[in-house]
Amino acid sequence: MWSGSIMVPSKEATRLANLLISLMADIKIFQSDGKHLGLAPAQAEQGDEIVLFDKGNVPFLLRRVPEEEYKLVGPLYVDGIMDGEFFLRQDSISVMFKLR
Repeated sequence: MWSGSIMVPSKEATRLANLLISLMADIKIFQSDGKHLGLAPAQAEQGDEIVLFDKGNVPFLLRRVPEEEYKLVGPLYVDGIMDGEFFLRQDSISVMFKLR
């Protein structure tokens, strides 16, 4: 059996908790078509595309805009493709696109 007492959090712990709460308000949890789970900016929408720039280790979210161009939505965390793991896969492809 566990027992304990409630403690009043320090000012530093309260500040950290408030920071984490505000950060989570700007993040969406998602599942990609490839079944990867991740964290995206709050502005993410269904149909946005996940990309890794050549030699990069952080994926980014792009949104298609008119005339075959893309708008950068922001960085992502995607489980299983961080730190360059995706480039080691046999099914990775290279695509050229224009950012607006």
